[in-house]
Amino acid sequence: YMIQGAPGAGKTIMASQIIYSQAARGNRALFVTVLGESHGRMMAHLRPMRFFDQSLIPDRIAYISAYAALEDEGLQGLVTLLRREVQARDATLLILDGISAIEAKAGEAFAMKRFTHELQTLATITNCTMFLLTSASGASGPEHTMVDGLIELRQRRFDSRSERRLLIHKFRGSGFVEGEHAYHITSKGLRVFPR
Repeated sequence: YMIQGAPGAGKTIMASQIIYSQAARGNRALFVTVLGESHGRMMAHLRPMRFFDQSLIPDRIAYISAYAALEDEGLQGLVTLLRREVQARDATLLILDGISAIEAKAGEAFAMKRFTHELQTLATITNCTMFLLTSASGASGPEHTMVDGLIELRQRRFDSRSERRLLIHKFRGSGFVEGEHAYHITSKGLRVFPR
């Protein structure tokens, strides 16, 4: 699944809310960052959230930086790292934050398509659900056609106020409600108000 939105739209909060909820139920999750805020800063921002539970780290939720693997070995090095960590940790959930940086490193559409295909293969053989986070907008990249779901988080400014909207572009195998849905971010996490 792909979660996309501008910086500050709530992608990290939404992804974190999902993995902490699942980890509390006994599942194992992996949060992998490529470029972005450090894990220490991320923890500082997540601590006030009600879903955050320090006791789940590192046994149920592990944080890993994949910057060096991507920088040194390219997309294949990143896939190798993800395969090794998902299997070693028996992860059932993976958050991969930094798809825009991965696209930039890929340089061409086919390389990104091959990378997405390898992620799909890994997801299938390990039974691991994957969420790809990106700040890119629209649904035109090769990876957009290959994911099972595409959720966009939007923020609009109206004079002195801001409005947040969630849009599901696709969600294979479901009868999702089309259109925009309002959402708020509170200390409980992301709360959606279906239209």
